[in-house]
Amino acid sequence: LRYDDLYDPYYDLDVKETLNRLPTEIVDARNQRLKRAMDLSMKHEYLPENLQAMQTPFRGYLKDMLALFLFCRQCLSSVAVDCIAEISSHVSK
Repeated sequence: LRYDDLYDPYYDLDVKETLNRLPTEIVDARNQRLKRAMDLSMKHEYLPENLQAMQTPFRGYLKDMLALFLFCRQCLSSVAVDCIAEISSHVSK
């Protein structure tokens, strides 16, 4: 597993939306890692040594895209607030 695999899309809708925006290859690899981890956990087994050596748990793939998504959402919400304020000022005149 990678640390970014531990983000739960059912708990955080921002993570869910970010996963929807990622390429399918990255999401498929994430799902495969999660399935392998659950399978090994249920069998009370460890990943073989040769495969453990190949793992890259610190290589992130989600945090940067999540930060970009949150920034874009914040920008859009501030634009929406400005537009609503502008419309309200014209309506009240």
